[in-house]
Amino acid sequence: MAKKQKRPAPGAKGMSAERYIREKARKLPVDKCYISSDWEESGMAAVIIVRRQPSGKLVIGRYLVDMQCLGVKDCDYCFNAVDADVKQITEDYDVAFEETTYDVVHNLILGAVEFAEEAGFKPHSAFGIAQYILDEDSDDIPLIEYDYGVNGMHHITVDEFTDPKTLDTLRRKLDPDKYTVTYSDGSPYLEGVDAVSHREDMQKWHEEHPDVEYHYQLPDYPSDLVLKHPFIAELLDPKYLDSMSRALAERIIALPPEEAAADLSALIMYAIGRTHADSDFPENSAIFHAVLLLGVIAHPSGLDAMLEIMRQSFEWVDNNLGDMISEEFGVLLGSVALSRLDDLERFMYEPGLDELNTVVVNKAWSSIVLAHPDMRDRVTEVFRRLLAEMADKLTQHTVWGPCYAAHTISILVDLHAEELLPEIKRVYDTGWVDPEVCGGYDEVVDDMAHDRNFASDDTPDNIYDIYDIYGIKVEP
Repeated sequence: MAKKQKRPAPGAKGMSAERYIREKARKLPVDKCYISSDWEESGMAAVIIVRRQPSGKLVIGRYLVDMQCLGVKDCDYCFNAVDADVKQITEDYDVAFEETTYDVVHNLILGAVEFAEEAGFKPHSAFGIAQYILDEDSDDIPLIEYDYGVNGMHHITVDEFTDPKTLDTLRRKLDPDKYTVTYSDGSPYLEGVDAVSHREDMQKWHEEHPDVEYHYQLPDYPSDLVLKHPFIAELLDPKYLDSMSRALAERIIALPPEEAAADLSALIMYAIGRTHADSDFPENSAIFHAVLLLGVIAHPSGLDAMLEIMRQSFEWVDNNLGDMISEEFGVLLGSVALSRLDDLERFMYEPGLDELNTVVVNKAWSSIVLAHPDMRDRVTEVFRRLLAEMADKLTQHTVWGPCYAAHTISILVDLHAEELLPEIKRVYDTGWVDPEVCGGYDEVVDDMAHDRNFASDDTPDNIYDIYDIYGIKVEP
């Protein structure tokens, strides 16, 4: 979360500001509170608390809160400010802000301070004054509990700005199994390796081990939408871009499964074609809605349309499905493919596709094992065949590249497929497994032997819960 250079706010320095805030700030009414919109995803929250003085001027507290380890890592304050200063402060960051309640930021800041102190980290020095812009913690303020750290453990992301003393503090205060450290690219931290050099080495490695070049030739998609149940075309209405009709969804789900799946598939193929052929095609979420509904209906005839989505470019998929492709899509795909596993396996050998899309099929296989443990041996053999082919052909990078190989192995680690370690070793021996995804072969062996937290499917069972995750309002 980069902060731009900014002009000093009025009253930012001087004893008068410190004394006024220490003695008066808590008595002032809270005017507004803001928080960076991406705080839940990034683990870093920029918080602004504004209190209004009797004169109409403002006391402002600004807090940069690392929820993963360090707590309040930066903050400042001012008084006798004006409304324009609030706007200026929000513009100092390269993230968007949203208005929130005082209870939210109060609990978030103080909870992060407490979490950081467990690892030996004190809040930024200016918090000694800026804390008085917060109310005293008491039972009068409703308790809101947040998840701090990563998987419950203190976590440091190392980059070129990381103070080495930070890691020293972490080591002194916590046992090694109580914290994690990674580079900013997500790869495990290597003791004694400079972050900048590591990043440069990884960049060189990727240049020497390129991923598969995307060159899928688009087929002729239908230019007309032909449906047995024409009302399904309502999904194309732009009014459903950020909303969904529960009545429409239930009406589609109530159809005979084969008919519903056939019409939803036809809609997907038509919509794919229109997005490529017609730049004026109205923006809509028809493909997003259709994928969710196909996953609920779980009829095998929906598989072809879902696989055609995965054949598109990463940019296209990202534009039409967003985070769904990496989160829920694999599980939905698994439910549709359950009786067509041979077709799903054949897709894994198609050349020229985008690896960031096709790795999603790994989650489909994983979800099948989790939902149907009796199918584990069959799925294991699917991966055994795949690993054998990759060991022979990975260096050709025509079908698979380093990214796909590493994510395939990562899924097998999650499933604890220790019986496939010989095949995994052969793939690693090619030198074409992305080391930033799941480390080296020895790390894979260690993870399978010691990490007994088996993969789990945390995709909501209810379609409307998924809509809620993506902020899509479901109307009656």
